[in-house]
This record gives sequence, C-alpha cells and structure tokens, in this order.
Amino acid sequence: MTDEPNSEPEHIPALIADDDIAERDRATFAPAAADRLGTALDPARPARRAPHPDRLTDREVEVLRLITDGLNNAGIAAALSIGEATVKTHINNAFAKINARNRADAVRYAHRQGLSQP
Repeated sequence: MTDEPNSEPEHIPALIADDDIAERDRATFAPAAADRLGTALDPARPARRAPHPDRLTDREVEVLRLITDGLNNAGIAAALSIGEATVKTHINNAFAKINARNRADAVRYAHRQGLSQP
C-alpha cells in the first residue's frame, strides 16, 4: 500500500469482492475508514472535510447560518423543509454546544468561527 491518497490498495477488492458476505454479516466501517475506503475506490469522490467547531453537526451549522441571516424558526423550517419543532431541537442542541443563551450569542459565535455566509 502506498501513501498516495488516490492509489488503490491491492487488498480492497478482496474486502468487497463478495457482496453477499458483506450484506449477510452487516459489515460496517468507522466513518473515517469508510471515507478512506470510498476515496480509494473512487478517486473522483471528494474527501470528507474537516469537522465543524464544537462538534456541531452539518444541520446545526445550517441552522446557525440561517439565524445569522435573520430568519425566525418558521423561516428556517421553510428554508430547510423541516418542521419548526425540529428547528427548535437543532437550535437547542447548537446553543448547548456553543454555550449560547440567545440568538445574539449564536450570531457572534458564528461570525467568530467563520460560519456565517458572506
């Protein structure tokens, strides 16, 4: 196996040669390993980007960006095609992770972390 990111390791085809075994045994990989495996099999596949600060999820970052745009919960729900209760859950989770007490705190955090959209 070489250190080149796009070179295909010789043992990978043997790992996936029998789809029946993988399905039957419910073979799974850790996210980082699955990402490396996917990139090795398909060099055109983009690599996983760096994680968000404070362990925010992609959806929580989307919600924070929409908050910085001035949207209320109903506007965020419409923009993301999700329910308002789900928006509230994402906001509560994000606020807990970033120690925000209100939207103003969240907007300041987003600007400091470079999460707000230009």
